[in-house]
Amino acid sequence: VSEGDKIVDGVSIIETPGHTKGHMSILADIDGENVLLAGDAMPESGTVARGLPYNVFWDVADAQESVEKMIAASNVFYPGHDRPFRVEGDEINYLEGPENIHVMDSTEGGGTASLTFTVSATRTVNVDIVQK
Repeated sequence: VSEGDKIVDGVSIIETPGHTKGHMSILADIDGENVLLAGDAMPESGTVARGLPYNVFWDVADAQESVEKMIAASNVFYPGHDRPFRVEGDEINYLEGPENIHVMDSTEGGGTASLTFTVSATRTVNVDIVQK
């Protein structure tokens, strides 16, 4: 698979190298909102403030570009090592809700994906106190 490949309706691949050379993330349209299953390209919410994951094993410039790309594509993230969260302005809102995304598909080509979230905690992004 590669950038832009559609897995089922509303679920596609975006290339997010940097953490590793061939890292890919999954972008899902969930009830009209883009949700990014980011994996280790965005391991935790602090990545948003730093603009860089803490665990880069391949290329720092690629990792920074991937973080920018992910933030441009979505504001709801399932990170590799943190709880799901939504970025709203200068706040990161941790989400309470399903821990799994179920994508239902049929052999006839129809497919749906759905999630329900409530905010469980909010914290302000302060880049001055985030580890770099």
